[in-house]
Amino acid sequence: MQNRSISSSRVEPYLLHFTRESPMDENIIRQTPLPEECPSLHYHNVFELGYCYSGTGQFLIDGEMVPFQEGTAVMIYRGQLHRAQSTPNEWSEWVFLYADLPLVLSDVDPSRLNGLLAPPEGFSPADCLLTEQKDPLLPGLIRAIIEEIDCKDEGYRSSVCGLLWTALSRHHRLMQQHRTETMGTPDSLLEIDAAVYYLSHHFTEEVHISQLAELCHLSEATLRRRFRERLGLSPQDYLHQLRVHDAAMRLMTTDCSVSEAAYKAGYNTLSCFFRQFDRLYGMSPTVWRKEHREGSFPAGGKDAS
Repeated sequence: MQNRSISSSRVEPYLLHFTRESPMDENIIRQTPLPEECPSLHYHNVFELGYCYSGTGQFLIDGEMVPFQEGTAVMIYRGQLHRAQSTPNEWSEWVFLYADLPLVLSDVDPSRLNGLLAPPEGFSPADCLLTEQKDPLLPGLIRAIIEEIDCKDEGYRSSVCGLLWTALSRHHRLMQQHRTETMGTPDSLLEIDAAVYYLSHHFTEEVHISQLAELCHLSEATLRRRFRERLGLSPQDYLHQLRVHDAAMRLMTTDCSVSEAAYKAGYNTLSCFFRQFDRLYGMSPTVWRKEHREGSFPAGGKDAS
């Protein structure tokens, strides 16, 4: 396996500056986050929202890896460390929008708005990635915001303000309901970012703890301890999480067999795959596929046309 050096301080700010006259980026940004083009962990000084029109992959948000697929939306707040990547050898299409919330919602009472400018304390970063299973309206609201700006019909800015206020309010209610004790802080992720970055690119390959420790300039024992402190699990468990989520997305959105999904995700034995899948999802891959294909996300993804 190729072993390249990646700095453990790999994080980049993407800073944007808006004015009262132009409080958001009205040029819709379409991106295809291919695995080999996966950016480093980064953060913005403004609010970001996005909608996935096709494909599958994973979003890393404040240390939590969350799978996405067609019909998924995302809400990223100022300062949150994140990055996205498509499933290996596949394409996904996202549309992203950036906005300065105090400027966009300048007509809203500041005392009401201030509480919505950042996630609540103890929130789950996984709730920044949204599906209709989590909230039946939020993905549609975000898509509507993007399409209002894309079309720019008469009165679109007023419509965007109303939709955005509704989305923010619903999102905070969702995060309040799912509050949990978070592991570590965004800054603390930097120490192990090189290992997280490498695993997100090479999880289908054989990975050794010694490689990860070398990338982070840490001892193996320290790396294991840092993973526990920052992400709440070991490097090996994190690797299994990446692999199982990848296989789960394949089972949900393609007609591949269970054994093929396991092999493509990096497993050489089905017994290990079944054990890890049950540990993370609480059911067998076959049962999980049946339930999710018959639920909100049928095979092939949601209709985004």
